[in-house]
Amino acid sequence: MGSSQKRGHYRLEYPVSDRPSVLINGQQYEMIDVSEQGLKFKCNNSITPDRNSPFKGKVFFKDGKSFDVSGTVLRYNPEQDQCVVLLTKGIPLAKMIEEQLLLIRKYKGQQ
Repeated sequence: MGSSQKRGHYRLEYPVSDRPSVLINGQQYEMIDVSEQGLKFKCNNSITPDRNSPFKGKVFFKDGKSFDVSGTVLRYNPEQDQCVVLLTKGIPLAKMIEEQLLLIRKYKGQQ
């Protein structure tokens, strides 16, 4: 949290203990970061998605809220075991703001 970002949408990076998960084809994966139009998750060496392949999943936040998401695989990085998805159906802005405020309150002063 706190690096400069050159994007159209704010990206929220999660500490490991607070990471949401994404459910894909019955399998859960740890999300690394999320924005209104994208997400990055650990693939756990169990999937190797092709670039531009369709993506559907469900994001589960620590507060119990969940959102269906869909889009296209932007890239897969096998060295870091990470997948980046460009979302056409993503997380609502209100939830992104709520998550940001929760993390700020929890980690304020710990930098």
